[in-house]
Amino acid sequence: MRMHKLLSVLVIMAAIFTFAGSAGAGSLTPSAPPGPTMKTLDQIPPAWSQIIPDGAKRFEVVMNGEAVLDKETGLVWLRSPDATARTLELAHQYCYDLTAGGRQGWRIPTEEELLSLVDKTVSGSPKLPLGHPFQNIQNNVYWSSTEMLWLFQPSYRYFETVYMRFGTVMGYNLESNDAPQFLVWPVRGGNNLGR
Repeated sequence: MRMHKLLSVLVIMAAIFTFAGSAGAGSLTPSAPPGPTMKTLDQIPPAWSQIIPDGAKRFEVVMNGEAVLDKETGLVWLRSPDATARTLELAHQYCYDLTAGGRQGWRIPTEEELLSLVDKTVSGSPKLPLGHPFQNIQNNVYWSSTEMLWLFQPSYRYFETVYMRFGTVMGYNLESNDAPQFLVWPVRGGNNLGR
C-alpha cells in the first residue's frame, strides 16, 4: 500500500514537471535582430585560445591612431612607444602618467602579454608578426611587470624582461648597484597579476 502511494506521487510529480517544462518552452529563433544587450559572434571579446596569424587581421589601429587593439588577446598596446630607457620604478610612473588616445590607465605588461606579441618565425627583428601596425619598436629589452623568485637569493628582487630582437626572456636583479634601465611598452586592459 505504501509503495502504491509513493508510486502515485512520483507519477503525478513527473506529469507536473513535464507539463510545466513544455508550457514554458518557446522557439530558439530570436524574435528580433540583436539589441543592445545581445551580441553577435563578431562582438564577443577575444580569447587567448584563438590564433590569428595574419598581423594585418590580428591588429587594429584605434584611439585616434595612438594605440593598437590586439584582437587575439583583447589588449590595447601603445602604437609607438618612446625609446627612453628607464628604471622599473620610472617605467611604472611613466605608464601611470601616460595619456594616449585621450585615455589613461596604461601599465607595464606582464611577461606573458609581451610574449604574446612575439613571432619567432619572422626573419629579422623585432620579432613581431608580419603586417603589424606598430611603430618605433626597438631591437632592445622591454620591462615586464612579472617578478620572479630566485631560489639562490630569495631576498633579491628579479624581474623578467623581453628582448624583442630575439623574442627571448631575461631576468634582471633590481638589487644590483647599477639599477637596470630598459624600455617600456605600455598596455591597457587584461589582468595585470604581475604588479
